[in-house]
Amino acid sequence: MLIMKRILGLIVANALWRGRLNRAGFYISLGLFYLFGLLVLPLQIVQTVAAAREATLLLVVSDALLLAVGVAMAWFMLGAVIRRLHDRGKRGLWLFLFFGPHAGRSSP
Repeated sequence: MLIMKRILGLIVANALWRGRLNRAGFYISLGLFYLFGLLVLPLQIVQTVAAAREATLLLVVSDALLLAVGVAMAWFMLGAVIRRLHDRGKRGLWLFLFFGPHAGRSSP
């Protein structure tokens, strides 16, 4: 029960981007991110089958669900990374440093 409360508190804190996050909490957040990705895998399979069978309604619904889940997962991990940067004494704007090498890249 205590573990579930801690995980729920971690999820809420990451979603609100508040406070600091130690290394162990960051690794737990990363594990939750991958676990949730595995739970979304059946929805991705449904989307692939719907595209192959040209089931447009099912494809639209699965696209909308995957978009919502993707935004939620990105928000969660962005919050975890920013909280980890705060724990290291850095501002969240340091995250843009990781996008720097990719910003000027042209597509082939």
